[in-house]
Amino acid sequence: MAENTVTVTVAYGSTKHSITVTGPDGNEPILKDLSDALVQVTGVPMPAQKLIFKGRVTNQNVMSHAW
Repeated sequence: MAENTVTVTVAYGSTKHSITVTGPDGNEPILKDLSDALVQVTGVPMPAQKLIFKGRVTNQNVMSHAW
C-alpha cells in the first residue's frame, strides 16, 4: 500500500464500510478526501456527516494519517 493511501472502516447505521482513501497528486489524504468517499458510499452529504476518531469529532482540514 502506498504511503499516500489510508484504509479505514466506517460504521454507518448497522453497516460497516471499508474505505480506501488516496490523497491527490501524491500527497497524504486529508479528512475531506474521506468525507468525499463517504458521500459516494452512504449518500450522506458532507455538512450532515459527523466524523469521530478516538472519541473526538474531527476537523476535516486536518492532514495526516493520525486521524
